[in-house]
Formats: sequence, structure tokens, C-alpha cells
Amino acid sequence: MTWTDGDGNPNNDTASSTNNTTVVHESDLKLKKVAPSEVIAGQRMDYTITVNNMGPSDVLGGAQPGTLMVMDTLPAGVTPVMPMTAPNLTIAGPGGVTCSYDSNTNKVTCVNAAGTPGNFPIGSQLTIILKVQTPSNLQEGTNIVNCANVSVTAPEFDPVSGNNESCAAASTVVRTSADLTVGKTAAPVSPVPGSNPPAVRAGENIRYTITFGNAGPSDAVNVKITDNVPGNTSAVAGQFPITVLATGGVYTGGNAVKVVCSLDATTNKISCMPMGNTGLNPTLADGVLPAQVTGQLVFDVTVNASVTGGTIIGNGANIASAPNGSIPGTSDPNSGNNTSLTTSTPVISGSLLSITKVVQSAVTVASNPNQTGPVGATSPTGTLAVPGVANTGTAVLPGTQLTYRLLVTNNGPSDIVNVQVSDTLPSNVTYVSANQSGGNATFTCFNTGGAVT
Repeated sequence: MTWTDGDGNPNNDTASSTNNTTVVHESDLKLKKVAPSEVIAGQRMDYTITVNNMGPSDVLGGAQPGTLMVMDTLPAGVTPVMPMTAPNLTIAGPGGVTCSYDSNTNKVTCVNAAGTPGNFPIGSQLTIILKVQTPSNLQEGTNIVNCANVSVTAPEFDPVSGNNESCAAASTVVRTSADLTVGKTAAPVSPVPGSNPPAVRAGENIRYTITFGNAGPSDAVNVKITDNVPGNTSAVAGQFPITVLATGGVYTGGNAVKVVCSLDATTNKISCMPMGNTGLNPTLADGVLPAQVTGQLVFDVTVNASVTGGTIIGNGANIASAPNGSIPGTSDPNSGNNTSLTTSTPVISGSLLSITKVVQSAVTVASNPNQTGPVGATSPTGTLAVPGVANTGTAVLPGTQLTYRLLVTNNGPSDIVNVQVSDTLPSNVTYVSANQSGGNATFTCFNTGGAVT
């Protein structure tokens, strides 16, 4: 600054003065967060965060990292996909930004580097894309809201705080989808030797194995596995109810999912449903089959003894998530595996027949009126006579009658049709009559030339 006085001496007409101005860094940082409008429970999604420096100043890297900080507290149950490196985390823009995750607070924190590498100039943009995992147990229609914010530390300053946080564009509606699966196999408990495919004898048991599961990605609600006891069979008594322990994911060991199966004796229908799992971690309501959980039901049926050979016993099982009152069922992207292939087990009718024969005469009737037990002479080698043939040594008076008593037994397992019993009378005896004295099958007897049939 100069000035002039009136003394005529220009040497004293000037003077000087110094003012100090402090430079302040003001950076208007604007953050925006974007998320998908919808996500299927149990699937991954991307959160995209953008930060713009609107100026008027650069954000400078300080002595320590973190003069610029982006923080994102994730919603309950939502976690970063690990490891937090590409492609699960991508960072684009200046500032040498790095991100970390605190599982205790479920918070992701991103900071710029120290020193010059941490500078975030005016007009620049930082983009952070974070891939996160949603929990499979979220309910249909749940709204996931997530907010992120940006801040600076002294001596940096943001004069406009109203645009440091973003939530509205990061709201996501949850949808659910569960791929329920069921399969079924059948095997005779005692297959007929040499049969291919393995066959069952009428009167014996078939063992069914039903394998079921939820391939996810979401937990399924109102799940029911159903099966019908096939025709021509009956469920082996005393099996039901059966509790199956289904496992997978966090549901293992003592935390397995209980699936209770019952039999309706009136309709012969088997129904299985997840029940009694409120004490698990995480807890489960009745009807919920979690994603990645599988189980196996095994039960036996008895083929009716009267089933004829050549009959095929077929059976299939089904799994579904059906609406229950106000609670809708979980959609299934693949209904083709909700019903098992029909099992086919051929039946062979076969039984072990036995026959015994005793003889009664006027001589023996008093001492052995019922003629029970084996009667017959031994062969020269001391063994019993030919099986099925009674060689008697009972005394008889000439001219009196002998009574032959034959006991025919079906030892099972199948009912037998067209049974024929033949008895060729010995020489020196004449046929008198034949009749049936008991039993639950009706036989008609006739004599042809000394052979009673």
C-alpha cells in the first residue's frame, strides 16, 4: 500500500502490511448406494456404492489411512461373500481404498490410503461393489433396507452432510424359491434267489426307501412328503410313527431337523412333515425344511399272501410346499423332481408245503387213538423213509379197516392254488372212502385204480 503526503519528500510516502490466510480443505462428498429390487432368499446379490467429490477441495491422504471413510452396516443375516477380494469385492477410483469386515458388528469399512496415494481429487468418483450372501430363512416379502455413509476426518471437512448417507435406493424385496426333491427305491427284504429284477414272494416284505431334500436356495415352508401304502400290501405293524433326522448345512448332529412320519390306517396314506424343531439353532417353525437339508425314510410293507404270481407292486412318493391358511407355499423352480419314479417289484407266489401221514388200525386205536407224531419203519441204513411217504409198521387184523390220516400244511409265505395230494394205496388193501376232517381249505378226494387223489 502506498500513500503521498504534502511534505515534498517521496521517500517517506510508502508503507507495507502483511495478512495471513488459512487454507481449509472443504470437500462435498456425495454417496449413493444401489441394490437389486428383488433377491431370492439364500442367493447372493451386489451392493454398489459410489462416492463423488463435488469439491471445492481435494481430499488429501493423511499421516494415517482413513481421512476418507465409507461405512456399511449390513442387515441382520446378510454377510459379505468371502474372501473379500475380486470378484466378491471390486474397488475402482483414486485414493488407494481398501475394505475390511468386522463380524462382531457386521460392518464393512473402507478407507483411503495414507499420504499422497490416498488423495481423492475434486471431480473424482469411487465405486465399491460388494457381493453379499442373503440367509435362506428370510420370509417371502421381507424388505431388506441397507444404508451406507461416507465421512472425512480433520483437517478434511465436508460442508454438506445431507448427501453423505444413502438408503432409499438400497431397499430389496425378498422372494423365496426352493427346489424340493424326492426319490424312492424298493427292494424285497428276502428276494427270490435268481430273480432279476429282484422279486418278492407273496406274503413276504418289501422295503421302501424314500430320500427327500431341499436343494434351495431358500428354506421351504409347509413341506409335506406323502406316500401311499401300495395295493396288495399292508404296512408292517408297529413301525409308525417314524421320526427321521434330516441333516445339512448347520443342521447336523444334535441340531438335526426332525421330520415326523405317520400312517393313516383308514386311507393307508403316509404323511411326513418337519415338526418339533423350535429348539434348533436357528429355530424352525413346523413345516419348514431348510435349504441343503436332506433325509431318508425307510419302512416295510408285507405283500398279501393271496397275491398271484406275476403281479407287479408299484409305488411312488411325492413332496410339496403347499399353502397353509394365510401362509403361501414356497415356489419350486423345478416341479419335475417333486414326484419319484414309480417303483416296480414283481411278485412270485411260492410256499413250502409239507405233508405228514399216520395210520390207525383196530389194534392201535386204543393205545394211540389220535395217532399223533411220526409213524414209520426205519430204512436199513437207519434213516427216515423217503420224505412225504409214510412206511408204516402198524399191526392190523386181516379183514378190518386201516385209516390213513394225511396232514397237509402250507408253511408260507404265499397262498397256494391248485394243490394236489396223491396217495397210492399198498397192495392187499382196498379203498373204502376218503373225506376231509378239518382245515381251512376245501379238498375233494377220489380214487382211481388204487391211487387216491
